[in-house]
Amino acid sequence: MKVVLQLQQLQQLHLDVGFQEAGLLLRLSQLTSLQRLALRYKDAEDAAATACVWKQLRQLQQLQLDVMGEKAHLQAIVPHAAACSALTQLQLSGCVAEEFAEARAGLASRPSITDMHIRLGCSMTPRHMLWLRGFTALTCLSFDEAMGNVVDPALPALAASLKQLRHLDLHACWLQSMEGLAAVGQLTQLTELQLEANPWLPQQGLMQLTGLTRLQRLSLDTRHLQEQDLVRELWAAVEARGSSEVFRNLMDDLGLSP
Repeated sequence: MKVVLQLQQLQQLHLDVGFQEAGLLLRLSQLTSLQRLALRYKDAEDAAATACVWKQLRQLQQLQLDVMGEKAHLQAIVPHAAACSALTQLQLSGCVAEEFAEARAGLASRPSITDMHIRLGCSMTPRHMLWLRGFTALTCLSFDEAMGNVVDPALPALAASLKQLRHLDLHACWLQSMEGLAAVGQLTQLTELQLEANPWLPQQGLMQLTGLTRLQRLSLDTRHLQEQDLVRELWAAVEARGSSEVFRNLMDDLGLSP
């Protein structure tokens, strides 16, 4: 930290916080040229001990809480994160994400937060996922290591609220319902969609995605495009709806031209 504090011309800083001295962290406010600050925590006790100064770090735009720990420490983090007015990006591991959802943390109404990453785990449920509906300014939402059927049931409600999404990452989210894919298909502003590692993805549900005409990137396991009848249906839908080049390129790359 002593070296960092000497860099008065520093404009951006990504810092892994591995200490509990709140005063030491607050000294980052002395970096007068600093415009963007990102803090990453791996220990809940470190986060709980230093969270009291987050609000005073006006350059704090990204907060990554990749932590597990005692419930008291996790709960102590939530109100301090909610008080950070400049946050644009929030990354939460499953246990702390659950605490945010349970507390209905006041971040949801914050229009500055446009990027959310949730690493699922612990005892999170679809009900916890509904907390995300309030983040109506989100343009990027990603989930990681989803255990169990947590995201899929919440997709219709999330899609109805998060109309600004451009990037949606549903990697390994155990997607298995037609309703979930139909909800994703209503997010017509999407430019990037990640669906890999969803072994139970209903193949016919892919038809729901052909209306995503703005897609620039689609990640999908090739085994979902093995049925020739489905391929013909997809091509017909792609042509009829004027779907993006992503679908055409994907199917060409797989040798699935009609």
